[in-house]
Amino acid sequence: MAAGKALTVLVIGSLTTGILLLPVFYYLSLVRDFWDVVVGHLAFYATIFFTFFALLLPWSFLILRGMNPLNWLWKYLTKQEIRLYLIAHWCCVVAVSVVFVLWKSRQTKSNASSTIVRKCFHLLALAIFIPGVIYEPYVTHLASSVAVAAFIFIEYVRLFRIGPFGSSVHSALVVFLDDKDSGALILTHVYLLLGLALPLWLFPVDYSKADPTGCKLALYSGILALGIGDTMASVVGKTFGRLRWPGSLKTVEGTLAGIMSQLLFVWTLQCSGLLSLPRERWVQVSLAVTAGSLLEAWTSQIDNIILSPFLSSLLMFKCT
Repeated sequence: MAAGKALTVLVIGSLTTGILLLPVFYYLSLVRDFWDVVVGHLAFYATIFFTFFALLLPWSFLILRGMNPLNWLWKYLTKQEIRLYLIAHWCCVVAVSVVFVLWKSRQTKSNASSTIVRKCFHLLALAIFIPGVIYEPYVTHLASSVAVAAFIFIEYVRLFRIGPFGSSVHSALVVFLDDKDSGALILTHVYLLLGLALPLWLFPVDYSKADPTGCKLALYSGILALGIGDTMASVVGKTFGRLRWPGSLKTVEGTLAGIMSQLLFVWTLQCSGLLSLPRERWVQVSLAVTAGSLLEAWTSQIDNIILSPFLSSLLMFKCT
């Protein structure tokens, strides 16, 4: 599968690039003189270009059996018209996200953002992943792989203030820090993308085949757990929550809202003909959604990265 191979190339390429950049990062941590810093920034970009042309590009040619990767990508994306419409839609959502980040970074004097503001990114992510999973899971698989690599690159640039955009990116992203981010890294947006993309990466099926058992619901695990359940639980819990779970700051009202909103989304997929879920599987789905929501309420870990694999594993139980 081309999308799976692309994921392998991009993930390994990102890790290799990070290893090769370690001496550059160490050098940048020592120097203070302007021209020394410029040399470090140039070394950063030189390493990126070296990795791309010496590793990623030849590996892509090998995987594609000698075909030019750019030609292959163009043919792949233009093979069906819906793919072009989907990419245009994604570009609009990304543009809205960039404008929102720039606007928000200049609006508040606080270093921390509110829960509701951060959940706006969950809604924007839903606008990307829902049509992607419904109409083109393969393209969404490929696009999410590219996006993860891009986010890792942006974090490199932000962390070490690589010119000319590093300081601006840092100023924009620091507004959206939450209590899960600690130390120098800002990874909330990376965790959110991974949480939404992991079910697509891990689900071992041919997306084009019929699914009378409803097992493809696992593809929506990230959308359900993070985009819908976690968002509704946070907003309702913050706004209307009164009764807290023992040993947790999360509220019972928020958890119930998360469960009901996820089941409503599944019911909507079923009624619209996008999902074929047998009646006997509704009990399993309801229990899985409830278990995922309870995990969200009680976990102290990074929920963006653990909720969707957990829910996906429950939804895939007894699926082949």
